[in-house]
Amino acid sequence: FTGSQQVGRLVMESAARFLTPVVLELGGKSSVIVDETADIAQAAKDIVDGASFDNNVLCVAEKEVFMVNSIADSLMNTMEKCGAYRVYGEDIDKIVRTVLIQKDGKYVINRKFVGHDATYILRESGVQFSGDPVLVIADVDRYHPFVEVEMLMPVLGMVRVNNFDEALDEAFRAEHGC
Repeated sequence: FTGSQQVGRLVMESAARFLTPVVLELGGKSSVIVDETADIAQAAKDIVDGASFDNNVLCVAEKEVFMVNSIADSLMNTMEKCGAYRVYGEDIDKIVRTVLIQKDGKYVINRKFVGHDATYILRESGVQFSGDPVLVIADVDRYHPFVEVEMLMPVLGMVRVNNFDEALDEAFRAEHGC
C-alpha cells in the first residue's frame, strides 16, 4: 500500500487483525541522481517514462532530478527527445502560479491539476508548446517548489549539482531526511 501515514496506520491495524503481512511505502518522494558515469540516453528515457507514467501520481515515480553539471545539458536535451518539454523563465513561473497554491507561507499542490497530463498543465498555465509532451521539465534551484513539493503531476524539477556527493546530500535534504 502507499499513502499517508494515517492510511498506513489503518492498513497495519487491519492487517494485524487478520495476521496479514503488509508492505508500506509512506512519506517520501523518489529522487533521481544522474552523474557522469550514467548512460545518458538510457537515464533520460527511464526518467521520462517513469515520471510521466500515470501522470506522476504514484509516489514511487521520479519526483526530482539532481544532475551533475557536466552532463546536465546533455541529459535535458536527451529527455526532450524522449517526450519531455523544457520550460524556462516566465513559463516556469506561470506553471508555479497555476499548479501550486501558497498556504501559510508554503506551497501546496492545486488538487485541480493532480493526475492531469503535461499538455493540460501547459495549456492551463498559458505556456505555448508544440507536439504532445508527456512531461514538463524545468532547470531550477534546489529550493524550488518543483523540488520541495510532491507535485503528483508530470512536472519535474531538474537541479544542477557539482558532483555525486552533493547530489546525494541534496536528495537526502529534499526528502526531508528519508
